[in-house]
Amino acid sequence: MLILYLFDLNRQLQKGDKGKLVKRNNNFLVKHVGDQILLMPVGSQVHYTNGFIVLNETGLYLWELLESECNIDDLKKSVAEKFDGDLTLIQKDVICFIDDLIKIGLIE
Repeated sequence: MLILYLFDLNRQLQKGDKGKLVKRNNNFLVKHVGDQILLMPVGSQVHYTNGFIVLNETGLYLWELLESECNIDDLKKSVAEKFDGDLTLIQKDVICFIDDLIKIGLIE
């Protein structure tokens, strides 16, 4: 499962948006602190973000894929190919993760 420690978020993606191209906001850097993977705001983003985001290995993998524009369907396929698990659950988790990133401005 993907881990994103945030407040309660409303879903942002609609059914027709699954083929949408998305790309990460580069005002966040990945930092490894102990056994945790953190997304830390940098530059002007520090003023708009309260704290940091904790990712697991799957979340980090998605973040790395989002360095360039990606189709959401392709993201789901990439995660399913890399990680073992129930395909339906993986696809749902990817959509939820992308929803959360959109809501808090981590995706352009």
